[in-house]
Amino acid sequence: MRFPTGFRALGAEENVRVPNPFFGIFPADTSLGTSPTVVQRQLWLAYPQFTNVNQIATNARTAVYHGLQFSLEKRLSRGLSLLANYTGAKLIENNPASFVNTRHYRGISEFDQPHTANVAFVYDLPFGHNRAFLNANNLLGHFVGGWTMSGRLFIASGRPLSITDSNGRPIRTRNPEKTGRVRDRLGDRVDPATRQVLNPYFDTGAFASLANQYVISPEPPFLSELRGPGTRTIDVSLVKRFTVRERLSFDSPRRRQQHHQHAPVSSAGNEPGQPGDFWRDPAGGRRALRPTRVSSGILS
Repeated sequence: MRFPTGFRALGAEENVRVPNPFFGIFPADTSLGTSPTVVQRQLWLAYPQFTNVNQIATNARTAVYHGLQFSLEKRLSRGLSLLANYTGAKLIENNPASFVNTRHYRGISEFDQPHTANVAFVYDLPFGHNRAFLNANNLLGHFVGGWTMSGRLFIASGRPLSITDSNGRPIRTRNPEKTGRVRDRLGDRVDPATRQVLNPYFDTGAFASLANQYVISPEPPFLSELRGPGTRTIDVSLVKRFTVRERLSFDSPRRRQQHHQHAPVSSAGNEPGQPGDFWRDPAGGRRALRPTRVSSGILS
């Protein structure tokens, strides 16, 4: 709705046809110059002489970021180096909703992630020549030596969701969050008799629809207590270095990456009336929830 809030009480009267003040003034081949009448809604708009107005590249929102960061670093000793960091944060936005009706919905941002953590390490395995174990200068020592393992663990909270239905953002009657494993709340089990989803991701009964599309919702665009699934990425590599002579060597890396995000989900436009469509694995199987990549090669 782009007409001013004061006209909302008139509701469906927006569709009543009234005399067109632009008829005979605008060219006959324009949309507002073809008929002596026009729907009343057109005259309620902020710029009724235009059928469409776009405002581009306007900095309309303001944001407040609160964050707390910790980091831990272990410098190289005994073949091990470690770096870890954690960020606890809150991102708040003042969303004006539209340029016609400024309502200033102050609430959590769609990009808010309360917890983010990274852990990375590099470790020279203690085997082989000039190492602590199996360091004999023989075939076994050359085989088990020269190995380096490195890895990274990334963990992040899920982003807040926005819930809508045909009348706009419904009213929360209770906390819609459901607990338990995400894989048990994929919306993939349906009662054959009632066609109701048996395992929705969130409590779809925790919302009451607005009376009609003309009622202004007091709910913020995004809900802090209702979030998509978090992300966890594990990336591990193992490198074997072969020394041909003093200034010539080559590495043979092997890398394994596992990405855990329990379902591909958008953070906006989730309708309580259709929870099955909200949270269903499009690949048709749960193996797609944990994709793994393994690669290997030779570096000189």
